[in-house]
Amino acid sequence: AVPAAEPDLSKMSNLYTSATLMAPGLMTPSAGATHVTREVLMRRPTLGLKLLDVHLTRMQPGHEKKAHVDATHDVLLIVLEGEVLLLPQRTKAGPDSVALLPAGVKHGIANVGQSPSLHYAIEFNDLGG
Repeated sequence: AVPAAEPDLSKMSNLYTSATLMAPGLMTPSAGATHVTREVLMRRPTLGLKLLDVHLTRMQPGHEKKAHVDATHDVLLIVLEGEVLLLPQRTKAGPDSVALLPAGVKHGIANVGQSPSLHYAIEFNDLGG
């Protein structure tokens, strides 16, 4: 077997040294709604992805992001605080829960707890070679 070629780290270094990270704690309303705030932590291409999008979302109790389909990316959801319901499957998730939401599959999230929820969403855009 032929060993895999080493990646060109100079390209990777350029990607990450030029990454724009939002200031910690700078959460802005999502689509004009004050009950859901979102902090973009990273939105950059990588050597293996056309775009890696990492954001932190806080959602007030009783609110939701409607179920929708993302055709171009998988989403890894990591719940940090609160109790949420993954839609439309209605699967409950709490702190330290991790869910993979594949591209092309309908998904959403609702805060069904008594306190604000907080979760990371990591979007792996345009997967593949």
